[in-house]
Amino acid sequence: MPDRETSERFYDQLARRYDDAILRCVPRYAEMLDTLLHYVPDHIRPTRILELGCGGGNLTEQLVARFEGAEVHAVDFSAEMLERTSDRVRSDRLRTTRSDFRDLDFEERSFDLVVSTIALHHLGDEAKQDLFAEVHRWLRPGGAFCYSDQFAGDTAATYAKHMATWEREAEALGVTTEEWAAWMQHQRDHDHHAPLRAQVQWLEDSGFDSVDCVWRHLLWTVVIAERDAD
Repeated sequence: MPDRETSERFYDQLARRYDDAILRCVPRYAEMLDTLLHYVPDHIRPTRILELGCGGGNLTEQLVARFEGAEVHAVDFSAEMLERTSDRVRSDRLRTTRSDFRDLDFEERSFDLVVSTIALHHLGDEAKQDLFAEVHRWLRPGGAFCYSDQFAGDTAATYAKHMATWEREAEALGVTTEEWAAWMQHQRDHDHHAPLRAQVQWLEDSGFDSVDCVWRHLLWTVVIAERDAD
């Protein structure tokens, strides 16, 4: 599909400068990743982890270091991003898959933990709901889905303030005019922000027993959803 192809090109071109770009364009990025990992439920001792949208490998590297012995399956639709992640992590516990999330098909109850950071907003509302149901199916009883992403505000006015404040904060972090324009064009073409209220409902509809928002700054939000231990 053309939209997938142009999005893939965007991230292929971004791959080698991803770390610098993400720090300029995403305020409090490191804090967001730290929070996501901090709120992984303490009872989970994963042997298999699925990461949806590994990007440049920032979270992947921390997953491999934090969960010793666990296989980390990193998925991204950009070949350049996957290469960047493999070069960065260099672990025999890393598995990479080049795929669109909508094309994934893992066995039922095959992961203890599923994580994602700033990737799911590329899916429309219906595709998000389909993926949430699949993630629940892929998780073993007692597992968790921990993700951070860009969310819409509950109202148009709140969302507009989020966007305006984001631009000011990105400018303070050193984003260039050209960089911001490219980011916004990509967002207009490919991104689908959904409100927190809707996403919590979709997760519950998919069968998750406990859903909580544990951190939020403007659009960026961290959500933890747990599957019952049966």
